[in-house]
Amino acid sequence: MAPKKNETVIVPVIPQAVPVVPPAVLGNGKYENIYEGQLTNTFTTVNSKKTKHREITDKNGEQGWLFDLNEIGGGEVVLSEPDKNTLSMTSSQLLDIIALRLTEVLPYGGSDEELTKHLDCKFRVEDYMHFRELTVKEDAVKQLKKDLKALFNASTVATITYHVGKGKERKKISEKLEVHYVDAIPKGQVGEYVHFRIALSFARYLVHSQVMPYPLGILSSSKNKNFYYIGKKLAAHYNMNKKKKNAESVSVESLLAYTPEIPTFAEEAERGRHYKQKCIEPLVRTLDEMVEKSLLQEWTIWHGKNKPLSDEELNSWTFSRDSGQDLFIHFKLKDYPENQNKIKSKDILLIENDENMQDSGV
Repeated sequence: MAPKKNETVIVPVIPQAVPVVPPAVLGNGKYENIYEGQLTNTFTTVNSKKTKHREITDKNGEQGWLFDLNEIGGGEVVLSEPDKNTLSMTSSQLLDIIALRLTEVLPYGGSDEELTKHLDCKFRVEDYMHFRELTVKEDAVKQLKKDLKALFNASTVATITYHVGKGKERKKISEKLEVHYVDAIPKGQVGEYVHFRIALSFARYLVHSQVMPYPLGILSSSKNKNFYYIGKKLAAHYNMNKKKKNAESVSVESLLAYTPEIPTFAEEAERGRHYKQKCIEPLVRTLDEMVEKSLLQEWTIWHGKNKPLSDEELNSWTFSRDSGQDLFIHFKLKDYPENQNKIKSKDILLIENDENMQDSGV
């Protein structure tokens, strides 16, 4: 029997439980395949303390927060009981880790019957600690339980588009999609393993998404939170545009839209207009750290399509609200597996902006 909403249950371990990765394969500059779609890519940008939200009341009369991600193609994320749950960088990283493991076992385009075999999961706490480079088990368990509870209380509502048929009969279909992420979470103490159950709607979405190489180094517990957000965005941008001229170039404003830790130029325009100190300098520090930790081979900042700006030119640059669109980061990922096996499909699910989407509770 399916659990009631907001019910916490213990999930039994079954033979098809999600495997865990040996610590030996982890490290900066290493990649693993992951099912990655526009919805999951944007969901992980949400931070309860930083991302703008509006309060809503769902159909059951329960209070929640709604994060509108339509501008970056992510639909609307709903968090129930926001006074007890927090979406953060660590919950985003946990969702990525879960997706990495599910990518190993979920068959691409699989039926509900095939997917259901893999929904009940277990995760070794020790391996989670290796992923995150954590050393204190008690703290790791506390963080795991907190983040699983947040994912249990989160969902996304979006409009998806896909194509059916072939040749002249091929047509585009649009429909509303509601995705829950975790259906059941552990109650009580967690020992060597943490047990939980993945929502079927999440599994369905994953197996119709693209497969991309994921840089494991962004999961480390860097003190600079921007390292995760910007690292993920650069990898996703390159993967989505590999055959295009802009594969290794992204506007500063687009890049900053994916990290809640640095304001975009548009956001800073409504604050103190300290564009250099608030927008450019933390971005530069993060990109430099990515070179130091072997995620990037190199990077430069350009003004339009002209030429790279030198440090002297950048230091003397007069920034304005439009600078985020005028400045571009040119980058080269280090050790990116160009020939890593990928699944190709013409029926990948895409997220559309939907200005008329109604408030929806979890």
